[in-house]
Amino acid sequence: MQPARPLCLCLALWSLAACGGSKAKKDTEPPPPPNDPPTIQVPAGLLGAAAQFTFTLGTAGHQTLTFMATDPNGDSLLWQCAVPTAEATAAGLAFQTPMAGSTFPLDVQAVAAPAAAPVTLLVEDPHGGVAAIDLLVVRSGAPTITGVSPGSAFASRPTNLAVTGTALLLGGAVNTTVRVAGATATDVVVLDDTSLTCTTPTGTAAGPATVSVTHAYGMSTLPSTFFRLLPYPPVFAAIDQRLDMTGAAAARLALDGTAAHAVWIENGVVMHCASADAGANWGPPQSVSGAELASEPQVLVAGSDVSVLWVGDGQAIWLCRSNDSGLTFAPAQRLDAGGSPPTTVARPRFCRSGDRRYAAWISGNPGASAARIVATLSGDAGANWTAAVPVADGGANQGNHELVCDGLSAWIVCEDDREGTPARGVYVVRTINGGATWSPIFRLSQTGAPASEPRVSIDAGWVHVVWLRNGALEYNVSANGGITWGNSVTQLRDTSAGAVTAPRLCCKGSRIAAISVAGGQQIWLSRL
Repeated sequence: MQPARPLCLCLALWSLAACGGSKAKKDTEPPPPPNDPPTIQVPAGLLGAAAQFTFTLGTAGHQTLTFMATDPNGDSLLWQCAVPTAEATAAGLAFQTPMAGSTFPLDVQAVAAPAAAPVTLLVEDPHGGVAAIDLLVVRSGAPTITGVSPGSAFASRPTNLAVTGTALLLGGAVNTTVRVAGATATDVVVLDDTSLTCTTPTGTAAGPATVSVTHAYGMSTLPSTFFRLLPYPPVFAAIDQRLDMTGAAAARLALDGTAAHAVWIENGVVMHCASADAGANWGPPQSVSGAELASEPQVLVAGSDVSVLWVGDGQAIWLCRSNDSGLTFAPAQRLDAGGSPPTTVARPRFCRSGDRRYAAWISGNPGASAARIVATLSGDAGANWTAAVPVADGGANQGNHELVCDGLSAWIVCEDDREGTPARGVYVVRTINGGATWSPIFRLSQTGAPASEPRVSIDAGWVHVVWLRNGALEYNVSANGGITWGNSVTQLRDTSAGAVTAPRLCCKGSRIAAISVAGGQQIWLSRL
């Protein structure tokens, strides 16, 4: 009889035998098959290598690109294609994704305009093996140029230009150049298919100049009426033109794009003259008023729609409209109420926003303390107008007003005597419902102190107002469309160079520039 073995020894022997047996079994197993990724074969006609390719086809062409893939292990394959939707549509791409099989068709259909689309094509097997390529599909065609800004530059001074057009980049497949007056521009940066920037060449002659864009697939040129090269130092009178016949006064000018319209008073008649090329050439002057003695003309232009406003015989507000860029004008409309005895009217002001037109003027004799600001609105580009209504009538003279608008909102700044003539101040009133109602009037200038000549400018909800007080230029602002105003008045220009007169104001958002005359002989610019 054998003696019993210790339990620990038995476990150790069993463990050693088990390990040895397992190792022997592993040594006899075959290795797993290799998992090699699939490979993609691209169709003929593609340029490039490795995983980066380009395919170019004219806009009128139609072709199907068939990509093939093989898997070393014979596994089934699944294709996936990724391309931004807008670019795919512009380039005429049609495909199905995902798609199973060894081939993937990409249909490139005819399109209307040049375009480019970046495509990523991926194929994978069930074990995670993946192959992918990037493809730029270019629908080739000539670029176009639609605009250039600014519309002029000094011939001998490099100037930055912004050019707009189409097919300027084509996904980076083309190198676009710009020429100004036949000379090559420098520092060309193509931002996308519709815009680029560049710097004008020097050494070109002054005068009207063509601007063109060119790449491998064609060229487009903007007529010379869109851009002008100016001599340096500038000769401001070099291209001046006389528009009136004789005895002209009270000229006004309005612009919209390349449309320019001028009006003036000539021998008591409102005259109008139009230019379709930003003032390079003008048509013949024509009269638009009637037998009344006309004064204080105003003009607005919105594309082919032109409106002219004036005072007739000092007692009527007349409006004349054209919808064919000023070639012909409809019979004049009277905007004031009229009546007997007639009421004195003066200082018409006019503004537009979309199809809305606002007009305001002084109605009543200031000598009789009856001068009030009245306003009227048209919602159909001036065809029909509401009855003129007083704006914040406080029982005292109002005057020297200005009018601006933005959609349903409009603002009037004015002088008002409601605190007494010695304390005549600057006030603001607004409408937010297209002139149906006006807000309570709000005093902007210091209470009890006289102020005058308010000027207003608006942009993006910012309302800026300047005025004169004790020979200085003062300022206040609203950042919320006139709901609230600054807690204090800012002095933009003091009297150190003399009393300030003739203020003017413009703005862009929160930024303003105010120009004025100091001491009757110095021009000062104030900025915030």
